[in-house]
Amino acid sequence: MYKSKEFWNKRHAPNKGTEPEMVDRKYIPRFLTSGSNLIEFGPGIGRVYEFYKGYEVTGLDFAEQYSKECFKKAKEHGLVYRHIIHDVHKRMLPFDFKTFDKGLLIKVLLHAPPEECKTIIREMGHVCKEV
Repeated sequence: MYKSKEFWNKRHAPNKGTEPEMVDRKYIPRFLTSGSNLIEFGPGIGRVYEFYKGYEVTGLDFAEQYSKECFKKAKEHGLVYRHIIHDVHKRMLPFDFKTFDKGLLIKVLLHAPPEECKTIIREMGHVCKEV
């Protein structure tokens, strides 16, 4: 059985590239046209943080392994950043209703078992004004 938390905490590299892909460059800027704060669920190594300028950013992950990389990328791009380790599969997100203007899940759901996708989407919808 696939155990996502165990897998991501042991995986050597979260994704192949360290730079945004073409699809990221096309769609993320279109989504980030307003608001002041955002949350990214499963930020990996902060590969798309260059698009978050002007936002206060919260990275939320259940894997601790890449948090240092996220802080490094956030610093490179001058972001106000916090990184929270939280297992959304076991507990509700620790934020009030509609805390964040934007919520992003970039290539996260394709790695989650179907039974976890529903929980992730529900929780992001609860804490974000727009996902």
